[in-house]
Amino acid sequence: EEIQGIPTQEPAFGLQAIWAPAAQRDRAERLGYTIVEPSAVLATHLTEIIMNFAAEIVSRQDVQVLVDNLKKQSAAVVDELTPAILTLGEVQKVLQHLVRERVSIRNLETIFETLADFGRRTKDVEVLTEYVRHALARQICADYVDEEGRLLVVTLAPELEQEILTAARKADTAEYIPVAPERADAIAARAVDALQPLVASGHDPIVLT
Repeated sequence: EEIQGIPTQEPAFGLQAIWAPAAQRDRAERLGYTIVEPSAVLATHLTEIIMNFAAEIVSRQDVQVLVDNLKKQSAAVVDELTPAILTLGEVQKVLQHLVRERVSIRNLETIFETLADFGRRTKDVEVLTEYVRHALARQICADYVDEEGRLLVVTLAPELEQEILTAARKADTAEYIPVAPERADAIAARAVDALQPLVASGHDPIVLT
């Protein structure tokens, strides 16, 4: 059943929602609606805005401060990495990629060690970021496991994975996938449908590929 209120969109995952008066709360709960206090919605919305634009705030000066702080406890890894292997700007771009993907960069020592290991092989920021993700795998997964240590995910059909892998092309700057727009829209729509049960049950929408 519908309840009276103002239709809106939940800020974190874009779900349909309703701003409803407090008098409707008991009825909404009986009907199975998920109730969220206005203060929590505002906090979530502000957090989403900050997270969405956090990568743009990571300046070279910020990175220099991080480097200086890390050097106090791990001088060897800092001296090895920059500027001998990667410039401050290249390190900044890797950190921006991670922040944009909402991967915590607090474990800076592991990030720098990984960049030092692979920075001589490639200067491709996308590839370096991928190496860092691998090094932070436990940390990334730990952020999403439930109370029982399980990771709740949606997986792609093997046929779809193969279709994407076959279509992938490499350019000078990065890889790209020339999939027809209507096909991309269909994949996105099906992904949203598959992820809705996870989101509705309060879990992060994770796609395992």
